[in-house]
Amino acid sequence: MVAEFKVVRDILEKTGTPEQVKNLEQGVRDELNPEDRGHFDKLLAGTDGGKAPPLTGPGGSKMTPPRKPIPPGSDTPGGGFKSPIDPKFRNEIHRRESQVGNYEEISPDGKALGRYQMRKDALRDAGLIDKQGRWTGKHGVRSAGDFLNNPEAQERAFAQFMRRNEKTLQRNGAARLEGTAVQGIKGRFQVTRSGLLAAAHREGAGRVREYLDHQERHGWKSDAATFPDNLRRSFLSVETRLREFSQINHRR
Repeated sequence: MVAEFKVVRDILEKTGTPEQVKNLEQGVRDELNPEDRGHFDKLLAGTDGGKAPPLTGPGGSKMTPPRKPIPPGSDTPGGGFKSPIDPKFRNEIHRRESQVGNYEEISPDGKALGRYQMRKDALRDAGLIDKQGRWTGKHGVRSAGDFLNNPEAQERAFAQFMRRNEKTLQRNGAARLEGTAVQGIKGRFQVTRSGLLAAAHREGAGRVREYLDHQERHGWKSDAATFPDNLRRSFLSVETRLREFSQINHRR
């Protein structure tokens, strides 16, 4: 994990802010066991001799080398992968998640990775990490550094996460409310599949269903004053996504 951190930190030092680097360092340190924390502190203090451990994955396997960057939101060169998700939808998700135009982005707290800011639950749903939080090697990704250096893997993971969310929204009943008109706080909008998926990417399919249940109980007229205090921020985020993505097709 310490070796992985060096790859991620080097990228963030070039693309982020000092505060983001500091938050990343603290977040990683908090998750280490005491022995690794000692090595980590030496690394931060510059007393590790300047020699980082080799970048290896599970069982000593070599990490996937960095790949040549591809344009943000495009398909992979040579037709290796053509995302089923419409480029406009992908670009809009990215713009609202990060404002940065490459695949090497890390969230300020170090817990979301890549162009679509995928967190642990999303990476697990896409099959890149297991229930214990270990990288599975899917798409050749065996570390956070691998993921950040592999645009194709990020596009594949995003498409798979979208597919998983779509099934969850159908299973939990949210999808049945497509076509429902909502008098939102910032204007009237219609619930669409694209809006549901965009909201689920940000807040989770379960929270989307909670928001819709609340609005159904209140006659589909949104009023933040009726939102539970502990859900107000999340409900407002869901509504924003539903409204802003209501007319952006998620499929090609």
